[in-house]
Amino acid sequence: MKIYTLGITPDFVLYDSLYKSREYIKDEIANLLKDCSEDNLRLIVKLIKAVVEEQGGQKK
Repeated sequence: MKIYTLGITPDFVLYDSLYKSREYIKDEIANLLKDCSEDNLRLIVKLIKAVVEEQGGQKK
């Protein structure tokens, strides 16, 4: 059993910054994709699916 000095876990403290970091990454990806052709977008989707599959699926 872990006891924390402030009575909270580190993930509770970091949750907001983790969420913002995730949103930043999504925004960065969106910016990169905005000028891609339709063919390139289709290729990127295939690549993302392959990576997600290789990593064991998506988180829900």
